[in-house]
Amino acid sequence: MRLILVLNGYENNYLQVHGFSKEDTKILKFDEKKLAAPSEIIKMINNNSVSEFYVASRELGLQRFKTFIKLYILLSKAKSGGIIDEYGNKDRYSLSKLIVNELPMLFIEILVSVLVVVYSYIKFPLMKWILKKKI
Repeated sequence: MRLILVLNGYENNYLQVHGFSKEDTKILKFDEKKLAAPSEIIKMINNNSVSEFYVASRELGLQRFKTFIKLYILLSKAKSGGIIDEYGNKDRYSLSKLIVNELPMLFIEILVSVLVVVYSYIKFPLMKWILKKKI
């Protein structure tokens, strides 16, 4: 059994382009904002008892939550899946790729974001103090 969460686009396009049969595929329309609720998505995957889980988006390059979607697959009972688009592109879930490539990149992004915030909290008051001192 296969579950496809359609964020945007037409369900039939995904079935045709990727060669999925309608009989063994369950399609659910889904709002992209709900991707921020991991417990809800993991519960949905586990309740439907699927072996493959896909998130369908109109264009793969515009999808922002790829790493989190793959983490949902890792934490659920689904054995495979990924992210698909209307043009036939697939970003498949791979445990090794997730652990070696995507999770370290996510942690680096978080670290750099925190460093930028800390730097700005230190630099801006310091610059303000220096400018006030000169005047």
